[in-house]
Amino acid sequence: MPQMSKGVVRVITVAIKTLDEFLATIPDDDNRSRMVDVPVSVGLTYPELELRRIA
Repeated sequence: MPQMSKGVVRVITVAIKTLDEFLATIPDDDNRSRMVDVPVSVGLTYPELELRRIA
């Protein structure tokens, strides 16, 4: 890994287009499962929200 100065953050841009693609990047099964719970919980808590594509 390249050496970086203290306080510098390296950002790697990855084009993830779907939730499934994002979830596939989470190697730990338990963490992946918890991430699935987040949008479900938001949808149940805020039913008035609409799913929209932003890009």
